Amino acid sequence: MRQRWSADELIESWTLGAEELALVRNKAGASRLGFAVLLRFFGLEGRFPVPDEVPVEVVDFVARQVDVEFGVFGSYDWSGRSWKRHRGQVRAHFGFRAWSEQLDAERLISALVRDRLGEGLDFDEVVDAAYGWCRGSRIEPPFVGPLHRIVRAARRRWEIAAIDEVHARVGTEMASRMDDLVNGESQALATLRSDPGRLA
Repeated sequence: MRQRWSADELIESWTLGAEELALVRNKAGASRLGFAVLLRFFGLEGRFPVPDEVPVEVVDFVARQVDVEFGVFGSYDWSGRSWKRHRGQVRAHFGFRAWSEQLDAERLISALVRDRLGEGLDFDEVVDAAYGWCRGSRIEPPFVGPLHRIVRAARRRWEIAAIDEVHARVGTEMASRMDDLVNGESQALATLRSDPGRLA
């Protein structure tokens, strides 16, 4: 999440709609502000933030909409039962479901290997692609650590598949000759090593 937002951008992206204001109405204090921030953040990013990720001007802008003092945001509990309940309410509002390691990890890895890793993306771009897959599948993505492990697993699988494909294309005889060359068993390489010749 970028940290600088203009006034127009705050209005466009962080203004709570009527349905969203109705969802926060039965909450108070830090719980109300924290929930409102989660709601708008998820609407923009398709994931939940970590505590220090939300820009100060965003918190201030949302706080004024829900009639809560900006300072109470620091008291929001990011690990308790209320936070878990808030996440469930936000997911339900946007029609998402929770991440399931058993159901979703293999599907995400397969999708990255099939659709994105052949494009030469760097690690952060693959992470963004993983978030995009979760949004498109309407699944809350895993937290950063588990997501990075999944991306690394996908990259390893793609690399192994690419090597296997190259091996299959060059044929057994050529692969054997290449192995000999790499392992130092090529007659030509052995001759070159034993008598490299005079320097020009």
